[in-house]
Amino acid sequence: GRLKVPALVMCCARGIAAIQDEYLNDAGAALATLAKAVEDAGTDGALLRAQRGTVYSRQGRHQEAYDEWFSTLEDWKTDEPESAQRSLFTFSKYGSAATRLSRWEEAARIFLKGRQIAAGVYLEAEATAFGVDAAHALWRAGKRRDALALFRDCLREMEKHSARASHLVFTCFGKWLSKSSIGVRSMPERRDKSIRSPMGGCVPKRKMRNGTTW
Repeated sequence: GRLKVPALVMCCARGIAAIQDEYLNDAGAALATLAKAVEDAGTDGALLRAQRGTVYSRQGRHQEAYDEWFSTLEDWKTDEPESAQRSLFTFSKYGSAATRLSRWEEAARIFLKGRQIAAGVYLEAEATAFGVDAAHALWRAGKRRDALALFRDCLREMEKHSARASHLVFTCFGKWLSKSSIGVRSMPERRDKSIRSPMGGCVPKRKMRNGTTW
């Protein structure tokens, strides 16, 4: 028989939709899977909306992705590392969508919220990564003084993580000052060990406490 436990229905559908979209490149099937899960579960939960946002984003439907991710932000638990980690992926994606729509102040707000959540559960590297992205968004929003102050704080934090991190931050900062376009849309696809962030992946990837990578 069919699964009737809503949480299990949504969890399974999210995983299936991710495979259909990201590995089979079948966005239509992924969206159909998510729609069927809404019918079976009787609710359009945050997991389904977040995954739908990912499908839309990969199709270049950035406004729709933005709307889906925005609708989930109050649904995530953020008071302990495992649940906070799940929420941070959505906060990162939502911020990225905002940058693609040139909503720089909104992007800065959401990255700063991600920074606060990460710091609250002692995910120091992730907090720094969100801070760098927030500084970039503030810079693009014309808030140069705030951007530089935040960037300075992040640089101090990064110096504690690794020398390579500091070098990458200086590289990104140079691009800011030269007025280069360093948003997601202008950056080439990266295959190295860097975080994929709206700044173009300037922060080294680190393992989280559960063994996954950011």
